[in-house]
Amino acid sequence: MKKNILTFVAFAAALCACNKLENIIPEPQAPEDVIRATELVFTATMEGAPETRATYDGTYKCASWEVDDRISINGFDYKANNAGTSTTFSPVVEAEEIRPTFVSSTNTGSYNNQPAQNLVDEGGVGTRWIAKKTDMVDGVWNIVVTTGKTTQLKSIKLWNHDNQQYPGRRWKSMKLYGSTSSDGEWTEIQSFSNLNLAINNRGLAGEIAVNATDGYKYYRIDVLDNEGDKDGWMQMSDMKFVVNPAANAPYDAYFPASLYDGTTAVLPANITETWADGKFNMPMYAHSENTELQFKNLCGVLKIIVKSDQIAAVKKIRVSSANKATSGEFTVNSNNAAVLVNPNAVNNTVTMLYDTAVPTTAEGTTFYVAVPAQTYQELKIDLSSDVTFTKGMTTKSATDITVVRNTIYPIIFVNNSTPLPAGALRLFNEYVDNDAPSPYKNIWGKQW
Repeated sequence: MKKNILTFVAFAAALCACNKLENIIPEPQAPEDVIRATELVFTATMEGAPETRATYDGTYKCASWEVDDRISINGFDYKANNAGTSTTFSPVVEAEEIRPTFVSSTNTGSYNNQPAQNLVDEGGVGTRWIAKKTDMVDGVWNIVVTTGKTTQLKSIKLWNHDNQQYPGRRWKSMKLYGSTSSDGEWTEIQSFSNLNLAINNRGLAGEIAVNATDGYKYYRIDVLDNEGDKDGWMQMSDMKFVVNPAANAPYDAYFPASLYDGTTAVLPANITETWADGKFNMPMYAHSENTELQFKNLCGVLKIIVKSDQIAAVKKIRVSSANKATSGEFTVNSNNAAVLVNPNAVNNTVTMLYDTAVPTTAEGTTFYVAVPAQTYQELKIDLSSDVTFTKGMTTKSATDITVVRNTIYPIIFVNNSTPLPAGALRLFNEYVDNDAPSPYKNIWGKQW
């Protein structure tokens, strides 16, 4: 038997050609400057499989980053600062203004149905939070909000209501706390004894600078006192946060950045790319307790070779299966493979859409589709030159096709009416001499 020979040799040759790597994972280079002001800079390397990145050297088939490649770290977008197999990543947005989301308040009392959640609602300065001293619980008016993902708070912006007429209702002192969960332990971030907020009506009361060294997902503000309103009222109209991207370890990083929104990781059902020979976006993931990220490929790869006698141009490629989904929400297992949350949702297919139809050649044009590492039955590949899928090939019923993470599977596309050409037996990491018997000679069923 001569199984796996060609794929392994090509893989090893690619690794040797790429800076003579001896290991699959290059040793991470120590970052020159891990912390720059309050901004975290990450150093990243990637798994050294050939042809498994958006760009690689066409001669040596060596994966590499491009400048401005985007990754998601704890839900925040970072961009590559330089090209190569190792690079540093910096935040795309160094600081941004956001409106936090209301979680809770112990102060249930309010005047004329104007509770604490009005402080962060979409009403802006048109609504307000107003309460009396008799509404205080444990000596404070408080509000708990969330930023949705871990953030490092730089400042708090507050807006007045009708505080020109009632200047004594302005906040005078407060404490700020942070937590990783709404019901977890609260860490005091900072205490403010004299806010000295502006006096105006529905205008900016002030921007309070926050000296936070860590990042949190939940924040609690305890308002301790007002500026001396004779009736004991306090009020504020609107609040926004100015935040830095995620700051706390552990770090979960995804490429491309669109895989992860800070809450859910998803292998998309529709992927739009600009076709380039030997280039595609391979889903990758890295987990680290520090700022050195080692990315691993999440999926296996179908390397689909399409010849012009099958279809003149390719606009779309769809991969589906009779028993397994090929896209959807996923988690990452201990082997660094993407595991679909709903693996049996067969309607969750994956479609590659190219911005322009790609002409094929007589020798064959190569397309790449990343699919989860699973055992498939009736794995089907559909092709389209415009809108409608017109060509398809599928494996025989009850034939198991196992795709392994970080492995490329060359497939020569051929429909049922065309005899199998030389090389079509090189499927799914198996290589058999053309003259030798093979269980894969009849693996493909009829065109759908």
